[in-house]
Amino acid sequence: MQTVTQLLKIYKPQIDTFLHDYLEQKTAELAKHPWSTDALERLSKTVTQGKSVRGSLVLFMNELLGTTQHPDAVRVAAALELTHAALLIHDDIMDRDTIRRGHTTFHHQYAEQAVRYNISEAEHFGYSMGIAAGIMTQHLAFDIITHISVGRQTMQRLLSAFSHDISRTTFAQMQDVYSGLTNNHLSIDEIIHIHTYKTAVYTFSLPFTIGGILHNANQATISQLRKLGEYFGVAFQLKDDELGLFGDEQTTGKPRGSDIREGKQTLYFYYAFKYAKPSEQQRLRNIFGNQSATNVDLEYIIMIVDKYNIQEKITTLTTSLTNKAHALIPHIPVVKQHHTTLTDMMSYILKRTK
Repeated sequence: MQTVTQLLKIYKPQIDTFLHDYLEQKTAELAKHPWSTDALERLSKTVTQGKSVRGSLVLFMNELLGTTQHPDAVRVAAALELTHAALLIHDDIMDRDTIRRGHTTFHHQYAEQAVRYNISEAEHFGYSMGIAAGIMTQHLAFDIITHISVGRQTMQRLLSAFSHDISRTTFAQMQDVYSGLTNNHLSIDEIIHIHTYKTAVYTFSLPFTIGGILHNANQATISQLRKLGEYFGVAFQLKDDELGLFGDEQTTGKPRGSDIREGKQTLYFYYAFKYAKPSEQQRLRNIFGNQSATNVDLEYIIMIVDKYNIQEKITTLTTSLTNKAHALIPHIPVVKQHHTTLTDMMSYILKRTK
């Protein structure tokens, strides 16, 4: 039986090949429009730089539920990867990130271009072009979906799943932006809500749902897949938060401590302020949300995490999610060996380094 890592390596080339050919075709079709070639060429490079986790999970679940892959599964997987790319383009603008996956972010590429060509207000130019590119990318995703060969009911289920989950992801992103700029501290439930709808729903629940819809799974199975996706996804985000603080940025492809500098209210943020002494809280306030926070500041955060056993508290939550997933997996209507594959996926999520 293949491991999760092996499966992802199998699926990604299929998705990348489709996206390369599709975007090349669109570049030719739209060549007469100013900026189209430039934007589509940048998108083609950007969308294939990641691991294609979400698209791969569509193919993974579609095959788990059936014996063969749906003929249009790769197309739908590619559409989800474009949706992911659109969200990341806008997320990087909101987070003011200049690096993503070890490369210059989409909007920052345009800002650099503005400087090279003496375009005024380079930063504003970059943000504006990035926003426009994100909108274009999302509409390309829906263009792909509308050209798949499925019945009317399946098409309605697919479009409903996309719109349902991406709208909720957007609301969670709004809450995340708010949490990074407000002086009000979120509760654990509010933080988990963001993790659930900003990450879990569209990283796991939506791909699982799409894979199930393509297999014509009934609503009871879809509900099970969505819940399993939530358990996986929140665990995935908790691991992301850990890597953001402790990970090696050469491996993760993202600057270490970026969440700290953006003032994101993760569980590390919550527990640090809950348990730190007043004098320590003052320094924490000077670090969280400070774009100029240094490596020394990050080491101070790590000291607080160690001092108050914060990692242990987060691990307890992760263990609870793992146990819930393990309890649900035997009820997913797939052959027994695939139950093991799903269990391995949770292990993969918790052990990953990027």
